[in-house]
Amino acid sequence: MKFYIKTLGCKQNHYESELLRELFQDNGHIFSTETPDIIIIHSCAVTNRAEYKTRDIMRRSLRKYPFGKIIVIGCSAQYNREKYYKMGAYKVLDNNEKFDLGMYKIDGLSGNYVDMDKRIVRNYCSQTRPYVSIQDGCNYNCAYCIITKLRGASHSKSQKKIINEVENYIKQGKKEIVLTGINIGIWGQEFGMCLIDLLVRFLKYKELRIRLSSLDPNQVNDEIIDLATENNNIMPHLHISLQTGSNNLLAMYKRHYKVEKFIEITDKIHKKNPNVRIGIDIITGLYGETNDDFKATLEALKSSYIDYMHIFKYSVRAGTDGENFEMVNGNIAKERRKTLQELDKKFRGHSLGENLKRDHRVVVENKIIENNYHLGLTENYIEIGIKSDKINKVLLFHPEKIIGGRLYGREIKF
Repeated sequence: MKFYIKTLGCKQNHYESELLRELFQDNGHIFSTETPDIIIIHSCAVTNRAEYKTRDIMRRSLRKYPFGKIIVIGCSAQYNREKYYKMGAYKVLDNNEKFDLGMYKIDGLSGNYVDMDKRIVRNYCSQTRPYVSIQDGCNYNCAYCIITKLRGASHSKSQKKIINEVENYIKQGKKEIVLTGINIGIWGQEFGMCLIDLLVRFLKYKELRIRLSSLDPNQVNDEIIDLATENNNIMPHLHISLQTGSNNLLAMYKRHYKVEKFIEITDKIHKKNPNVRIGIDIITGLYGETNDDFKATLEALKSSYIDYMHIFKYSVRAGTDGENFEMVNGNIAKERRKTLQELDKKFRGHSLGENLKRDHRVVVENKIIENNYHLGLTENYIEIGIKSDKINKVLLFHPEKIIGGRLYGREIKF
C-alpha cells in the first residue's frame, strides 16, 4: 500500500515520523505523495494554534485525497480524539498506539507491533541533519503544559543504542546531528546517568557536529556551559526554555528555577565565548500575568545576553492547572506579544550584525531557498544562503549581507 506522513510540532514528532516511515517500508509499503492509500497526520497539541494547523491539514487532505484513509496520530489525536472522528478521520491513534500497524485496521496493511524504544532510524530522509531522539516523556508537571499527560513519564534510550544510531550516521557521512526528545535535560536518570555523561562520549567524533535541542535553565550547569563554549564538536548554541522573566509566575507555574539563574547563565556563556548564540522560548498572556510581571520579564530579557526568541501566546489547555485561572485579556496579550516581537527584532538584528563580521563553518542542506541559494547552518545556529551544491559538506562561509533574517555570502578556502 502507498502511504504518506505529514508531521507537525516538535523535533520528537519528526523523529518518530521517520521511525514510522521505516516501519511501514519494512513491511512492504511504499511512501508516496501521489494518491496515497493512507494519509497519516502526526499531530501536535502544545497550543491552540498547533491544533488548528492539524485540523486545517486534515480538511485539505480530505479534499486532496478523497479515496485515501486519513489517520490522525500523536498528541492532539490523544487530546481530542472524538473531534477528529467527527471531522472524518478513519482512525485516531494516541502515542501508545501509533506504532502498532494492527491498530490502523486497514485491509492489506500488514505488520506486527514493534517496541519503538528498541528501534533506531537507519536512514533519515526528510532533512540533511538527522534528529536523534535520546528520550521521550517528561517528569515535570508545569502548570500550563499538557504534554506530560500526553507523553507520560520520561523514559530514556540507552546510551548504547544512541551511540549505535550516531555511529550509523557517521558511516553514512552525515556532518551534523541534533539530539532531541521531550525533555533531554533529564536523560539517563533511570539508570544513574546524566546528559553530560552522554555528551562526553560524543567528543571523540571530531568530524560530527552535535547540536542540542531545548534545555531548561536549571539544566544548564557549568559542565554544559563548558562543552558549549570550548570550540569542540558540541555546537556553540543553546536554546533555553525560559518561558517568563517573572519569579512570581515561575513559582506559580511550577518551574524549577528563578530568573536570576537564567541571567547568570547567559552572563557566564558570553564571558567564556561571545560567539555562542542563545535562543529562548517565552510565553506571554499567561494566566495571572500582571503588568508588573510583564515588566519584570522585559527587564530580565534586557539584562541577559539573548540572540533570538521564540514567542508564544499562552493557550489554555484543558487538564492542566491553568484551566482553573482567569485568562489575561486578549487585547492585552496581543500588545505584550507585539512588544516582545519588537524586542526580538532588536536581538536578532544585533546578533546577525555581529556574525556578519566573521567567517563561519556551515553545513549545506538539501534545500533551495531562492535564486539557486541553498540553505545552510552555521555552528552557532544562523541560517545562511550560499550558492553551492555541496550538500552535507562543511564549508567555510564568508557572509556578505543580511536578507530576511539570514546571512548571505560565498564559500572561501579553509
